[in-house]
Amino acid sequence: MNIKKTGFAALVALAVLSSMVATPVVAVGGIGWGGDSAAPNPTLNADVTIDEWNGADFSDALQYYDDSGEAAQLPASVNASNDNPITLTATDIAFEQRDEFPRKSDEDGDNAASALDASEWTTSGATVSATTTAPSVDALNYAGSASSDSATYSNFTVVDGEKGYLTIAADISSASGTPTLQVNDADGDYVEITLYDAGAAASDDTVLANATGEGMVLQEQIGDLPVQGGGDGTFDTAEDVTISGDVDADISVLDAERTRELEFGEQLVENDDEELETVTITEPRGAYSVTNMDGFDEVMADATIHGLTADAMFQASDLQDADNVNAEFTQDNDYPQWDALGQFDYRLQLPTAFDL
Repeated sequence: MNIKKTGFAALVALAVLSSMVATPVVAVGGIGWGGDSAAPNPTLNADVTIDEWNGADFSDALQYYDDSGEAAQLPASVNASNDNPITLTATDIAFEQRDEFPRKSDEDGDNAASALDASEWTTSGATVSATTTAPSVDALNYAGSASSDSATYSNFTVVDGEKGYLTIAADISSASGTPTLQVNDADGDYVEITLYDAGAAASDDTVLANATGEGMVLQEQIGDLPVQGGGDGTFDTAEDVTISGDVDADISVLDAERTRELEFGEQLVENDDEELETVTITEPRGAYSVTNMDGFDEVMADATIHGLTADAMFQASDLQDADNVNAEFTQDNDYPQWDALGQFDYRLQLPTAFDL
């Protein structure tokens, strides 16, 4: 894979005067840095984008696959001065159960249906097809060009449908008007969200997007949405999902059965008391930032995240190769009040891995 980067390689040379004689200390891991070390520690900052970050193999945001396909660690640290140094997009996450609505097991225990399978939809005017929102993130494309266009998925039944959360994650390429997504029950009642409304506020609970873009997520409990239609006025068993209108959307997550929200990470935000508090992200819109890799939903524990970007610090203390560090001390110098002159040379560079 490629590691996209700001791109730099630097040889940093520092001269340091010492009041006591010291000897060179050069080893893997650097020059004996510690919490109270006075050793010079030059730092270069860069935004590092990792094409394929895998939660099953990695535990640190700055890990990647090297040329041999093995997990490797960048010689860097996440910028501790940035409260939310890791940036990603929800529709670029491949995770377990992402495509397992409806939950129908076959004889082998595998899921026998998926609302992301284009072959299971019926259409009127619109088209549905298979697509991807990122490598390995299979998705459903809905493309309608008129308000009367629609597509329906009916290969499921959810008893007590009002308990489920309507969850959708999508990239909106183009849209006009106010295309919608409805969940319908057996006797003609339905609940509805708007997929796109240019006039809506970003905080509108029932609107997925007010502008085109990637990584739009909406999660609302069906029982909290207004019931419409010609049935008995209450939402009971959910039996189909209908997308209608003029919109081109790539949908990577669609669910009306799960009884809780998915968690897309945690973010540090400043509260009214100007103190930092941790907030769980459930409805990201576009690229968003998180504080670490620990706050994602349990179903994302082994997720593959494409295009993860981290605010990284490349410090001399992070160097792992002794060939990149050199220290020399001399007592013959032009500063008689000092015992020695130290010359430190550091080679700071960002490695790049390539597809095999």
